Amino acid sequence: MKNMEQQSSKGLVLTTSGHETQSANSVKEYSDPPIPDDLLTEIFSRVPAKSIASLIIQTITLASLVATPYQTLIFPEYIGFDNPRTLCGLVLLGQMRVICNPATGEFLTLPNVIKENILPNGNPAVIAATYLGYDRIGKRFKVLRMTSSRDGRPNTHQVLTLESGKLLWRMVECKFHFVPTLALATHICINGVLYFEAKLGKSTVIVCFDVRSEKFGFINTNEDMEQGLACELKSLELFNYKGKLGIHNKENDLYGKRLVLWVLEDAGNHKWSKNVYVFSPLDEKMVKHIKFVGVTGRGEIVYSPRPFHPVNWYFVVFYNVESKTFTRVKVEGLEVEEGEKNHFKNTLIGYVENLEFM
Repeated sequence: MKNMEQQSSKGLVLTTSGHETQSANSVKEYSDPPIPDDLLTEIFSRVPAKSIASLIIQTITLASLVATPYQTLIFPEYIGFDNPRTLCGLVLLGQMRVICNPATGEFLTLPNVIKENILPNGNPAVIAATYLGYDRIGKRFKVLRMTSSRDGRPNTHQVLTLESGKLLWRMVECKFHFVPTLALATHICINGVLYFEAKLGKSTVIVCFDVRSEKFGFINTNEDMEQGLACELKSLELFNYKGKLGIHNKENDLYGKRLVLWVLEDAGNHKWSKNVYVFSPLDEKMVKHIKFVGVTGRGEIVYSPRPFHPVNWYFVVFYNVESKTFTRVKVEGLEVEEGEKNHFKNTLIGYVENLEFM
């Protein structure tokens, strides 16, 4: 795309190709050279059980991973509490209507929409949301912008195709009235279908938008999955589980004692499978102050610190569901000078460099 804006600043990307794990529900950090397993077993056999958790968690990282800096990238000065999403090398900051490419440093501010629902007092509609999708067959990125109000007026749905030349919004129709649960709620595009959470009447549903045909559909959830979502500030977390839609609701996790994930097995019949992973007391300590991020292509669950965790000690945690082991990886390259404030960090899964942007 020719009409891209480009500035200079600092962006960081961490790429991992593999990592080690240790048995017995423990945590092992990257080290060089690694400590032999037989020696670790001998060490732990001589340590009181109550001290093992503290010993492992306080282990110092000897060789950690270093983030790759992208010196050409700058974000808007203020991005708020946005929940960025990555898709085929692009990152969407929906609240700011900005799409950026960390690899090239380009970013695009989306044009104003044709029209949106307006309240009697002249303010915008109660809820407005922006979603990024990708048509794998046509190889085109599309942006879906929708607004909705709770007073029964029709939703406004508009689509913009990212292509060379002037960017134009087009109105699209939807035959059922739904309301996005939260403007900053997560969305995800899997195999050409865009998914996001919404309310259809009094029920929580997952809206499906086929990026190629630009048609809407929905998938029902269930009461067990929706536990604790009465407050509108709470929403379901959507992720890609080996090419299927996955859902996580932290309210199901019983204060870190377990992890509950739902996987869509049959969209046509609204069929979900429930996966429960029960944590040991040591595991609970590992996940107590970090958040679920998603699942890697190999099926490993990923956790990371919350957005405002101190910059000089940032890490990513992988949980192998088969061996029931954790691996904590320290990320270097995020250090800042003393006195700098307001650093917002987020971990995105599945980022792939896109040097062409389009």
